[in-house]
Amino acid sequence: GLILGSVIVALTFSIMNGMEEAIFTKLKNISFTAKIENISNRSYLEIKDILIKNKINYYTGIEDQVAIFNDTSFRNVTIHGIENFDKNYKNIIGNELEISDIPLNTSSIYIGEDLAIKLNLNPGDIIDIISFKQFNILLGLPKSSSLIVKGVFKANILDYEYRHVFIDNMFLSDFLPSNKSVY
Repeated sequence: GLILGSVIVALTFSIMNGMEEAIFTKLKNISFTAKIENISNRSYLEIKDILIKNKINYYTGIEDQVAIFNDTSFRNVTIHGIENFDKNYKNIIGNELEISDIPLNTSSIYIGEDLAIKLNLNPGDIIDIISFKQFNILLGLPKSSSLIVKGVFKANILDYEYRHVFIDNMFLSDFLPSNKSVY
């Protein structure tokens, strides 16, 4: 009985250790190690110089809350606008990705698999994003834009696929007010 109990405890610890490592590896790949927010242009250049001098990889971006609509379904999500995202998406969201063949310069967005299922979306579909922080003064309506779903990623961590979307920084910097961040 004592030997069987010891084997079960050792087996449990081995499984837990493997799961813990898998979870933390996945989190490391889809989240950013550090984030500096609300940076002025002067401070940004200083920070950028320090990062380059110390050979630290970084991404410049914008992050905010938006609503994503498809027909009558919607979801509030955190949108991450990352500089040159179309070239760096594999480093940020990994290889588990279904991509459409639309050109790189098209205004496109990458969404999680759970969000795609909830909103009934596939790569190549068109969705609307709405920022409730900016309004058209004449019409009194929030700012909105249509985007093509470039890719659907799979993270398999809690509700990450449901709450986070990614886009190239060029589009988002025009769509949202300036709120520069370094990741």
